[in-house]
Amino acid sequence: MTVVKDIFVQIRSINGKTYAVKHNEVFLLDGVGLEIWQLLDGQNTVMQISEKIAEKYNKSVNDITEDVIEFINELLEDKLIEIE
Repeated sequence: MTVVKDIFVQIRSINGKTYAVKHNEVFLLDGVGLEIWQLLDGQNTVMQISEKIAEKYNKSVNDITEDVIEFINELLEDKLIEIE
């Protein structure tokens, strides 16, 4: 499964914090959330994203995958991304 960002979402950084903005709704992206967001390019699968995050933070892919899926589900609920 690959996911892509909704074309109407804009990313803004203000005072060191990063936000996703869509139709006047604002969503805060924390550090790891922003990293996941940047990997949502339609090329990376959820597993590939999990592997990249796990490698960067020296964590188990199994532990990271659950968190990545949870975050992606939140983005889907907020309609910030779409499944391809």
